[in-house]
Amino acid sequence: MSLVLVAGNKNYILFMGEGRVTNQEGKEVESNYRKIIKLKENCIIGFAGDRNCCEAIIKPLTDGSINVNNLSFYEISEVVQSRANKIIENINLGVWRKANYYFALGCKEYGNLKLNAYFTDDGLGGVKCISQYNYTLNDLAPKLITLSSGVYDHYAYCQKLYSRNPEPDINNMYKILKNTIIDGSEHDNTINTNVYSEKILI
Repeated sequence: MSLVLVAGNKNYILFMGEGRVTNQEGKEVESNYRKIIKLKENCIIGFAGDRNCCEAIIKPLTDGSINVNNLSFYEISEVVQSRANKIIENINLGVWRKANYYFALGCKEYGNLKLNAYFTDDGLGGVKCISQYNYTLNDLAPKLITLSSGVYDHYAYCQKLYSRNPEPDINNMYKILKNTIIDGSEHDNTINTNVYSEKILI
């Protein structure tokens, strides 16, 4: 599962994704898969990478095992990160096949917009968490997060589009994220143009 884009500033968080899922041989197995899920009012999660890993990580948040309505943004983040770290352990022990996965979580809480992201990498030392980002969005200039398992640099292309029209409002960012996916599909055969989005407003 290849691409989810997130843009956020002090007024909004916008998630946008596409629907293609491919198998290990690169064959499409689904074209309208939802990689962005509204966990509760004003709380959205997006993910890319290995489908089995991603679904295992978010399972208790989506199947009713955990009542997310009773959880804070921090607590939901802790569930995601602890389950992601557990899967890393199982991959490195050989219980799961080697794979990468990437998450972004956005939420409005106590009048503030918060955004975090979690990335893994399967380098020579085994799969490991290579970066985690945690933002409280206080500025007009949007933060941009790209969750991508392909080789094409969608982040650089998105930044290029923004530099041409650096208006931080949500309507402009919607166009930029959508064009990033549409144009990127010409260079990255792991994504398609079945675009959808979710948003949180202040």
